[in-house]
Amino acid sequence: MQGQGKPAYNAARRIRWLAIGIAAVVALYTGGWYLVAGRISEAAREALARPRPDGSQVICEGLETRGFPFRIGVFCDATAFRAPQRGVTVDAGALRSAAQVYRSTHPLVELDGPLTIDAPGLKPLRIEWSLLRASSALAQPLPQRMSIEARDLVVSERREAGAAAPLLQATDAQAHMRRIDGRADLAASVQRLAIDAGLAGGRDLPPLDGEADIRFDSESILLGRGRGAEILRGQSGRVETLALRDADAETAAGLRLSGPFSFSEDGLLTAELTLFIDDPDRVTALVARAAPEFAGHAQTILAGVKALSKGDGPAQVTLTIRDGRASFGLIPLPVRIPPV
Repeated sequence: MQGQGKPAYNAARRIRWLAIGIAAVVALYTGGWYLVAGRISEAAREALARPRPDGSQVICEGLETRGFPFRIGVFCDATAFRAPQRGVTVDAGALRSAAQVYRSTHPLVELDGPLTIDAPGLKPLRIEWSLLRASSALAQPLPQRMSIEARDLVVSERREAGAAAPLLQATDAQAHMRRIDGRADLAASVQRLAIDAGLAGGRDLPPLDGEADIRFDSESILLGRGRGAEILRGQSGRVETLALRDADAETAAGLRLSGPFSFSEDGLLTAELTLFIDDPDRVTALVARAAPEFAGHAQTILAGVKALSKGDGPAQVTLTIRDGRASFGLIPLPVRIPPV
């Protein structure tokens, strides 16, 4: 009767086959990772070596692909950009990029400083930071999302005897972009931005906090057609927030704007913006300190804004712009905004 029963359970054999299967999967994964890493390195080297019509060159010294087993990314010991026809030279430190293997289209990139820039028409610059990183969600033809952040940012003029006094400083600076439902959302912020008086035309400016959140009706703004501000021509959208504040003020004194806007094909601005002035007396004092020649105008405008405001909160007034001509409520301003 025992000979006719079920065969004995062979646990050792099953464990052995399981171990062989796991080893095979690990070997295949390892081989696949290094195969992909090799192709990434090869493609990166080919892209860097490919001649460009303008003769420019991007340099990545010591290029490698690292991150095994769960990440993959390109690393450079040092980075640089050369555009000899334009006389531009840029040098920076090591670059590190990484993406999860299962989310390879969502890379994170970090760059070490300092970054030095030599270009015609610019003073030799040295830019330093404690952290500079960028992240994105790659897609075609444009990234779905992108962010960049810099901490403890310092921009200085570079001199042989050492860096001069900082031209710009900020404890934190960020910029963000996302595409959603055919439109583009752009946002940026800066904390404790300090601007050297020489760069500000001799004006004594306090440390500033700034914030911008702007929604464009079309993502075509991201294609950058045109030169400089010309990319705004034909665009429309809404300013959710555009704010500038005195970073040292306990009352967050500053200006805020919000409202819809549009640019004509000729570059003329039309907008219906609500202007908020927080702690208007301090704002007027700051204008008098930074630009004494405008102190009288600032006091006159402030008096008009207060007269048009309602309630006891921030001074508030509607700023109307029609084809570049601006007015506060029914009061026209002797200023014409030039086309972009």
